[in-house]
Amino acid sequence: MFIDRPPGPSRSRRSDRALLGSAIGLAVACMAVLVAADLAGVYVPRFTRDPSTIDGRFGTGAVSLLGTLAWAMSATALGFAGVLRRGHDGAPTPASRLLLGSAAFTLLLCVDDTFAVHENAEQLGDLAELTVGLLYVAVAICWLAWSRPLADGSHRLTLVAAGALLSASLAVDTLADGRGIELVGDSTSVAEDALKVGGIVAYTAWALSVSWFAVRPGAIAAEAPRQPVASRHG
Repeated sequence: MFIDRPPGPSRSRRSDRALLGSAIGLAVACMAVLVAADLAGVYVPRFTRDPSTIDGRFGTGAVSLLGTLAWAMSATALGFAGVLRRGHDGAPTPASRLLLGSAAFTLLLCVDDTFAVHENAEQLGDLAELTVGLLYVAVAICWLAWSRPLADGSHRLTLVAAGALLSASLAVDTLADGRGIELVGDSTSVAEDALKVGGIVAYTAWALSVSWFAVRPGAIAAEAPRQPVASRHG
């Protein structure tokens, strides 16, 4: 999917502008969310301060937080690389579809992990849980069909390993829920969390590797048109 050629100044300028726009946009969005939350009466330090200053215990939820940050980091890297790998006219290319589609899917996983969407759906009843589950399956199928991440042979095994670990974690969670087992404090929770952490680590490695190979010096899309070489006579 990726071919090498000497990087040009135009690509460097595009990279610089894309990074600046992404950084400023993200910074403004984060500040706006905090200010809006404060105006809405939310106790913002509960979310922004170290957990030890809130409940007096160091490391509360640290691994869960790192997982959320890993999802966010992966989505950011994939999205940034995807913007750079669009065609010269802004049209989507196979590389940009892989990267941007994966960024959107990763962002969905980040939101779900951050706000415990599917866990909260369980509290609303079986219909809500089933609806959310089917929605996630549909989104995953669309991602695999449109972005075709498994077509990238150089990174396929890592993505498959990540998917297997995350699926196993979900299976343990579903099995425990079906049998009425409370995961918190139970040994089953260790297995479920260990599989999830392993899956997130593998997925993050896949996302960062794909993003790096997409924007590394000299990388271009394979489908980029080649300039004809003018023949010389005499």
